[in-house]
Amino acid sequence: MARLRALAQEAEARITFIERGGVPYGFRNMQEFRDFGGRLRSEFERGGHRDAEHYLRGSALTGRSFKEGRPFDRGPNPSDLDIAIVSQTLVRRAEELRVPLMGQGRTVAIKRRQLDALGLTSQARRLSDAQGRDVNFMIYRSLDVIKRRGPYRSIP
Repeated sequence: MARLRALAQEAEARITFIERGGVPYGFRNMQEFRDFGGRLRSEFERGGHRDAEHYLRGSALTGRSFKEGRPFDRGPNPSDLDIAIVSQTLVRRAEELRVPLMGQGRTVAIKRRQLDALGLTSQARRLSDAQGRDVNFMIYRSLDVIKRRGPYRSIP
């Protein structure tokens, strides 16, 4: 049942991309999305995380939160952006710090204390401030793990 739900969400996400010209929710146009990608890469390079690949996941792609089904940016607070990071360096560091890893090879959503230990606090804060919404990170072992989790989009 969960696999069928994931397939349905992936199909809806693809339709959304077509309808929105490939622009994820939370961005006004493709240039704004590209600018975000440039800031994201710059922040990670500045922090010494040069092997990181970045992918957008979650309601910014599907238009709805997975848990509540609430439409993107509907409610009292802006929706967040979920960033999947593929980085062997960060996975090893997360394991050393005992950040919980799920069986499929990804961390749980990284909390403040873990962001500090991984050296990602300033990146998350600056990106969140620039976007006017929370930017959350999850670390993955590989793109294959991201693909198995449902809709994703490479960040240009």
